[in-house]
Amino acid sequence: MQNPLIKWVWVVHSETSTGVLNDLKILKEICINTGTRMCLDCVSSLGTLSIDLNGVYLASGVSGKGLASYPGLCFVFYNHEIRPSNSLPRYLDIGFYTKSEGIPFTMSSNLIYALSQALKAFDNGHRYQNIVEITQLVRDKIHDAGFEIVAEAQNASPGLLTISLPNWLSSSDLGQKLQDNGFLLHWRSRYLLQRNWMQVALMGECSQDQIRPLFQLLSGIENPLRRAL
Repeated sequence: MQNPLIKWVWVVHSETSTGVLNDLKILKEICINTGTRMCLDCVSSLGTLSIDLNGVYLASGVSGKGLASYPGLCFVFYNHEIRPSNSLPRYLDIGFYTKSEGIPFTMSSNLIYALSQALKAFDNGHRYQNIVEITQLVRDKIHDAGFEIVAEAQNASPGLLTISLPNWLSSSDLGQKLQDNGFLLHWRSRYLLQRNWMQVALMGECSQDQIRPLFQLLSGIENPLRRAL
């Protein structure tokens, strides 16, 4: 159903809180059928999987997360003319950047060089497949340990797994235990604590040998009610 008042939609590609990867093909079809322009948040998907931006009006990305560089740089992808705006601050005006035909404001050279170095990880053409393989390994081991993953495999984002812990196991207690053993998982955010969720991020450099001790720690956790029987 078309609504003439809706001119564009902002969509998240890889939803980091749940680990769900939204179907970009379906999203494009919806926008075409409704006559709306798609603005795509690729902050967590850029660098973790191949992305086809054909049909996307604007897309955003960052130097951290999937590109595995230092955070601090952001990117906006577009293939149409953008004119300078009189209503936006110049620092946020993409049209002003385009008109300048260069770098209009000072940027950190350290961040630029760090990003250049991080992009070399894509030179061998194996990065995406490596992320898929290690994510599948971790997913299987988490299931083997008896834990539930929020996103189903067919809708899951590579490089990110959100674990829904049982009521008898506190995410803060488990997170601290894993940290004490050398594994820093994401659990401190309020929305994760409220849901008793924990996240494993595999976007950076991580080998199977490095992560195997995590499986041993998870498999050694036992329900205290079962142990009491």
